[in-house]
Amino acid sequence: MPEYVEIDDELYDPFAEVPELLFHGTSYEGYLSIQERGIRTGHSRGMRDFGRAFYTTRNLSQAYNWATRRGSATVVRLRVDSARWEPLRKHYPVGADWEDLITECVCGRTEEVTGYDVVEGQVCENPREVTKGAAPKGFGTQTALLNRTAIGAVEIVGTYEGEDHGNLDS
Repeated sequence: MPEYVEIDDELYDPFAEVPELLFHGTSYEGYLSIQERGIRTGHSRGMRDFGRAFYTTRNLSQAYNWATRRGSATVVRLRVDSARWEPLRKHYPVGADWEDLITECVCGRTEEVTGYDVVEGQVCENPREVTKGAAPKGFGTQTALLNRTAIGAVEIVGTYEGEDHGNLDS
């Protein structure tokens, strides 16, 4: 039986369906780097919510909001190959499991999450406080692609840039 969790007053079954699209918010320069070097997990700095990963979300608005924090906002649109996505080893930490994983990764005790290809869960909104002993607080959702197997299940199919996040390039 699937595990349902409540996020933002909605019941959410994170793996009921394979996502059709994922979104990655970055700067325009970050997008150019992805175009030149490909999607990589090693580009993310350590001490992230789920360790070294390529971070995406199923929520376009959340990706755009993240991208605007990086200067020239670009949201990379990724199509998910369901045949490659379905066999991936996925983890959806909730409650104390989420808090423990966030604390381990954000505090630098764990740089890589092992045993999974994808981790999907809330974003930690207070990482600095967590490093000083506070309990993590979450919002939204993020999908961390932890390795080449997970990255192989997505392909870049377009971007949203600047204020024009309502229109895609093809």
